[in-house]
Formats: sequence, C-alpha cells, structure tokens
Amino acid sequence: MKKYCTRIFNSIPSRFDEFVIIIVIIPLFCLQGCNPEVPRFYEIKSVSMQSMKSDTLKINVHALLTSQSKINYDINDLRLKIFKDSIFLGESNFVGLEEVKYSNNLIIYMDLNLLTDKLAGALNTNEDSLHLILKGFTNLTYGWFKIHRELNIPLIFNFRDLIKAFIGKNAGNNSLLTLNALSIQDLKLTTTTFNIGFEVVNPYNIDFIIMDYPSTIYINTTEIGKGRLEKPLLLNSKPNITSSHFIFKAYNLSFVSNIGKLIYCNNSFYETKGILHLKIFNYLIKLPFNYKGKLTL
Repeated sequence: MKKYCTRIFNSIPSRFDEFVIIIVIIPLFCLQGCNPEVPRFYEIKSVSMQSMKSDTLKINVHALLTSQSKINYDINDLRLKIFKDSIFLGESNFVGLEEVKYSNNLIIYMDLNLLTDKLAGALNTNEDSLHLILKGFTNLTYGWFKIHRELNIPLIFNFRDLIKAFIGKNAGNNSLLTLNALSIQDLKLTTTTFNIGFEVVNPYNIDFIIMDYPSTIYINTTEIGKGRLEKPLLLNSKPNITSSHFIFKAYNLSFVSNIGKLIYCNNSFYETKGILHLKIFNYLIKLPFNYKGKLTL
C-alpha cells in the first residue's frame, strides 16, 4: 500500500506539467480557431496633407477601425505598404490608437508617406478620388497571446480636395503670392490698362503652374475693371523668387473719367478679387484669392 501511494505522489509533478501545457495550448488553439477578423476601415474620420515636397508627400489619416470578431484584442503593431493598383507608392507610420467609448471600434492615427514621383505617375486626373491599397500585417494581443494577421485594406479619399485645402492655406493668408504696386500701363479715352506685378516663391518644392487669375479690380471699393494673368507661369521646385504681372482693364467710361479722383484721394487702396487657377499633379485647382494693397500712383 505504501509503495502504491508513493508511486501516485511521484507522478503528480509530471501530471501537473501536462495539465499546465493543456490549459495553455487549448486556449491558443481556440483563438486560432476563432480566427479574429482582420480590422478594416469602417469610416475615414479625417484626411489632411501635412507636407508636400519633391521627394515625399505626408498625409495624416484618422480612420475608424472595426471588426466583427467577438474577441476583444489590442493592436500593438501595424506595418503597411501603400499601393495604387500594383504600383508601390510608399509606407505608413503607425502613430497610435484611441478607443471609442461604448463600442468595440478603434480610431487609428497614421501617416502616409507617399513618394512624389511615383504618385504623380500613378494619378488618374480624370478622377478626384485616390484609391489606395494598404498591405502589410498587424500583431493582435489577446491576454498573454499574440496573433499575427496579414492585412489588405482599401483606402479611398478625395485627393483633389486634399491638395486644394493644403494650398488654400497659403493662398488665404497671402503667403503664396505677394502683389506689388499698381501702375498704369496704357491710358486711353475710354479704357485704362493697369499692371500689377507680383512675386511668388514656390513653398512646396514641387513643380506647379499658375495658369490664370480671372478677377475684378477695385479702387476704394469702386469696381473699375476686369483682369487676368498675362500668360501661364511655371514654378519649378527650386525655391527661387519668380516674378510676373496681372493685366487689368477698366472697361467703363464713367469709371475712367473718375480715376483721377479715386487715385489722388487720401488713403486710397486697390483690391483684387478672383479665382486663382493652379495646375499641380496635372490637376487644375481653383482657389479664391483676394488681395488688398495701398495705392501709390
């Protein structure tokens, strides 16, 4: 009897080891069997361009991630390469996650670093939207366990609007163009031609073209004529100062007859209001652009 009991107690450690292995392996197999659904973009919360340079474009994305999996897991790594069709455009940087209260959704913050030359060659300017595929992997953490999942996530956003919003910041605060003094180029009985020179320094380090500036000119709030850019102006990626001028024509005899009064009254100013036409990545971007300057004729 004593010998039999000794044999039982001696077998306990090995049986305990087997038990530990079983309780560890079984949940792992269950997790794999449950096959947690790969997260996908449920909703794009915001997309904004952070920088635009000759080598890379940096775009920040806030997206709502969702999964139908019943397993609550954490995403502790996310590495994605960016493609359009089969063309490699760059990689993304995983910035962080934020839990959405009262749901199993997560908001993901990441930066897309797109190669400028690759993107320019892949764009279809007949479409405003940019269709990307993010390919890579993530590591999901559930308790003590880590699960590796391959990802293939579509991402669609309006690229034309993205460029327009980014350039519009500079156009809106007059840091894109600096207008000079207004001067009379030609004076006739019924019409007067005005010349307004301007200077521009390319702030984006990529080539783009100022195509036109259909606009109206005012002197002391009185509309006196219409104008536009004399010819398209190419701005290369080098940060040099480029100069050109807008041409305006006063088109009404009554305005021309009062130009002297308008010009020589105290605190006179001129103002232009119009739409700036830019061509960038072969997209035609139209931006409101107004400028107000002191009249020093």
